[in-house]
Amino acid sequence: DYAMPVASGVVKEQTARDQLFRITSVNAMLECIQIEAQHISYDLRRNYIRSASAKGKTGAAALAAVLNATVTPHEFTAHSDVQTLIGEDIDRRSPMAAILSDGGLIAQAGGELLRDNFDLYWSERIGQDRGVTIAYRKNMAGMEVRMDTSDLVTRIIPVGFDKKGNAIIGDAVDSPHINEYAQPYTVEYEYKD
Repeated sequence: DYAMPVASGVVKEQTARDQLFRITSVNAMLECIQIEAQHISYDLRRNYIRSASAKGKTGAAALAAVLNATVTPHEFTAHSDVQTLIGEDIDRRSPMAAILSDGGLIAQAGGELLRDNFDLYWSERIGQDRGVTIAYRKNMAGMEVRMDTSDLVTRIIPVGFDKKGNAIIGDAVDSPHINEYAQPYTVEYEYKD
């Protein structure tokens, strides 16, 4: 079970539905195959926001502004009952960082984020503490083959600087292999000179 904001702003318990994950690494070992995956919402880590006007907006409007400001279109939808006003605009970062990192929406206004496939719910409080702890098992000895795409980049947003140190954000540069992946993997790259 998890909690989900509803139209009235009240948070109520809902039954969890199956969630989508994207495989990030595969380890083929002698006795098994170990697969690591991230929730589909982490596709937003690979997108980019030049600038999102979030200042002075409540949760739903600010979250929508962040999701609408991406350089690559996506299927994610914003939902929020947070009424605290955002104090700063969001610039030059991934949408996931815009939501979760220092200076991001949650850091500015508080609350918690629930990811339900392509729906993002930002609420004052989600769920409850049931005392569950996640524990990892010890790796077994054996042969291991590792394939990892976590640092893959298929689109670069170039950033240069003028004589005063102001950022000049260039147009996206795509890899010739960009269409070989489910979505673009976008990062900002600074050119200091």
